[in-house]
Parts: sequence; C-alpha cells; structure tokens
Amino acid sequence: MACVDMRLKWERMLASIVTQKAMGATQIIVDKQTFVSYYKGYTDWGNPGSDPTQWPNTSYARVFGVQSFIAK
Repeated sequence: MACVDMRLKWERMLASIVTQKAMGATQIIVDKQTFVSYYKGYTDWGNPGSDPTQWPNTSYARVFGVQSFIAK
C-alpha cells in the first residue's frame, strides 16, 4: 500500500512540475507531503526541503531543468 501511495504522489508531483514549467516557472514548488511515507524513516535523509541552495534540492532542480526546486 505504501508503494502505491508513494507512486501516486510522485506522479502528481511530476504533473505539477510539467504544469509549472509550461506556465514559465523557473522556481518549482512541490508539496512536501509527496515525500512522506507510511513507513517512519522512509528516505527521510534525502528529501527535498525549503532551501533551494541545499542538497538534494539542487539535484532535483538539475534533473528537472529549472533554476530552483523547493518542497513546502
């Protein structure tokens, strides 16, 4: 169940990123709940946060081809 939940949230995030980029956004803001799982500690060490200059936000920005990436 947790895997399905994470996959659905990830797909919604991807759709949000596509929409934001289509509207000309260079700073992408996604819902931080995308990275919250039913399992405690599930990849918490590498989740994006609110500081666009910190890893892994910088990596997400590079992957999605934008200036910055933030999870709020």
